[in-house]
Amino acid sequence: MKKEKQAVKKVSKKQKFKNCFIDEKIDFNYSVEDEDGDWIADVHALTPKDMSYIRRRSFTMVTTEDGTPRTEVDEFLYDIALIKTAVDKWVFDRDITFDEVNLLDKAYRTLIAKEIMTRDNIFKTNQSSILEN
Repeated sequence: MKKEKQAVKKVSKKQKFKNCFIDEKIDFNYSVEDEDGDWIADVHALTPKDMSYIRRRSFTMVTTEDGTPRTEVDEFLYDIALIKTAVDKWVFDRDITFDEVNLLDKAYRTLIAKEIMTRDNIFKTNQSSILEN
């Protein structure tokens, strides 16, 4: 009888910790398409490591005239770092590097970056609701 209770506890514990990794979530991976519905890229939701890279590449700490520290964000570098970290595969015949994303046409860069930010906000909202329930 004692072994049966232990087996039940082990199963319950496994179920409790199921899907603890964000890459196991249904909406972690997705595709970005243009306005015609043509595939542009396969993307993943931003991880803590991705966000760290984005901050390092685009955030600068400055001191105001009164000595107060403030963070400034270079929006252009933010978009480049965002795309470089979140895109896993794309339609373009170039590697996904910081320098190549830098050369990407503004329309495509903006389209991909907006989609990543929109989907990432949805992903975070969904994760918050799961944790609350």
